[in-house]
Amino acid sequence: MISKSDNDYVLGENQDEIDRLQMQHGWLKATIPELILAPIDRTRKHPTTQILDSGTADGIWLRDVSTQFASSPISCIGTDISPSLFPANHATGEIQYMAQSIKDPWPVEFEGRFDLVHQRLVLACCNPHEAEIAVANLASLGKPGGWIQLMECDHSGGFSPETAAAHPALAQFGRLVISHLDTKGQCGQQGLYLERYLKQAGLVNVTEKVFDIPVGRGAYKCELGDVAAQNIIQVAKKMGGDDKYVEQLAHELETIGGTQRFHVVFGQRPIDPL
Repeated sequence: MISKSDNDYVLGENQDEIDRLQMQHGWLKATIPELILAPIDRTRKHPTTQILDSGTADGIWLRDVSTQFASSPISCIGTDISPSLFPANHATGEIQYMAQSIKDPWPVEFEGRFDLVHQRLVLACCNPHEAEIAVANLASLGKPGGWIQLMECDHSGGFSPETAAAHPALAQFGRLVISHLDTKGQCGQQGLYLERYLKQAGLVNVTEKVFDIPVGRGAYKCELGDVAAQNIIQVAKKMGGDDKYVEQLAHELETIGGTQRFHVVFGQRPIDPL
């Protein structure tokens, strides 16, 4: 979810956006090995594992993750700048939801509370300086020994002059996103900086994994490639791509395909010395 501190999602905050995010989640879930790459204990009986998902939207990531802890008690909190994206029954479900901007201070009672703090595709709403502060604030929410896991896209990633020439519309999509966000004082290349942000926040055991995920034709499952292509086309429209360009992009994805680059980085909050 891409949001701003004035409660205005860059890509909207309506049912269409929820549908897009659910589609995107299904694609990422099917193409990246695990929803949680950080090495947290999923079998612990006591104490209850505490998980925070920042930028949760309708909570789909948390709902899927909760099924991975069938034999271990967990407590899940999902936060988002836009409560309109929360499920209709969110007040009575097992997941606790609350409104929260990543640019605002977190509740004091959240500090040092969580075994896992997760955030995915949110930092594009920030410039690098804002993102550095936001990540430091997220890191402060982890318990000593707890993990912070972030995922962001690099919309310039993977395009050498040769690959850009072979995939002109997809390369233009990356430039479109970066330009659109730049005009808003935001950043479409946050994936490049995640490792630095976590290290500057004082985390240890920082690990980065880079995924070039197939989109459109060439995906290892046709339906996944189609889902990814639909997601890209929707974003291109929302970011100002004209009809002619969107047609070119759709044709290229259908006939050639390509990849999108995602960075997943996780790090551990140091254990307090005795």
